[in-house]
Amino acid sequence: MITVSQALEHLFHLTAQLPHEMVDLRDAAGRMLAKPLAATRSQPPFAASSMDGYAVKGVEADLYAQFKVVGEAAAGHSWKGIIKAGHAVRIFTGAPVPDGVDKVTGRAKFGADFSLPGMLVGKILRSPHAHAKIISIDTSKAEALKGVKAVVTHKDIPDHALLEPPYGPVIADFHDIARNVLAREKVLYDGHAV
Repeated sequence: MITVSQALEHLFHLTAQLPHEMVDLRDAAGRMLAKPLAATRSQPPFAASSMDGYAVKGVEADLYAQFKVVGEAAAGHSWKGIIKAGHAVRIFTGAPVPDGVDKVTGRAKFGADFSLPGMLVGKILRSPHAHAKIISIDTSKAEALKGVKAVVTHKDIPDHALLEPPYGPVIADFHDIARNVLAREKVLYDGHAV
């Protein structure tokens, strides 16, 4: 019996490295790059908003701040002007961020936007591996940390049987959903919650 590295060496001896060649982009499907590719410029070539909201000076953006809306920036149409203290510009996704602005605040409030007395904060351990079998999960170190109230694993989420046809009018495969929320027998992708 030979080792894995010896087997790989034998396999690679049977193959030849193909020469590099330049091909038109239309003919490049299914091919691999011979060397890393880097863009020569940013796209878009300006700071663009990644959400709808209001462009403001970050130092003024606290929970109870109020602003006077002095303009609007839409995708493809920048707002020309100077943002002064207490001013905001209504901005849409993809629009150029106006000069002097370092924050775009979204209109909606999300859970992360609030901090309430006695509020608990959750942390998620994500797998650095894709398609890894879970042998065991030891939560003792996490449970021993100061301030930890609970540690949740897949054992805390009910398992569901795999659906068998015929399916009802609404397909809700809780078997797969339960395995996606927290990995069970194996990790399904890089970054999967464990």
